[in-house]
Amino acid sequence: MADAFYVYVHRRASDNVVFYVGKGQKNRAYDFIRRSKHWKSVANKHGVAVEIVLANVCEAAAFEHECELIRLYGRKDCGLGPLVNKSDGGEGPSGSVHTVESRKARSARVTGDCNVSKRPEVRA
Repeated sequence: MADAFYVYVHRRASDNVVFYVGKGQKNRAYDFIRRSKHWKSVANKHGVAVEIVLANVCEAAAFEHECELIRLYGRKDCGLGPLVNKSDGGEGPSGSVHTVESRKARSARVTGDCNVSKRPEVRA
């Protein structure tokens, strides 16, 4: 498959807990530079172990499996688990350019009530 995708997890090397789930091609799973500040904080503290959990699939299948794993492990910002993922997955087809509307919609999802750190009771 020429444009094969895969799904990967990043585990904390210190205790093997999954802290990130992603979809990628080529070396994306091993690219530690283009990551969120939260991801880098966890990685710097615990180290990173990379595990490819599903390989050589089409992009749609990779997105579907990514979403399933994010639901299974749970996002930290939603108070559901250890993941530092900022979305529920299944977004951003490779090579796409996001519209202003899609960027605003994503921003609303990650900064709304789902974001635990924005809740008044947590901030207090």
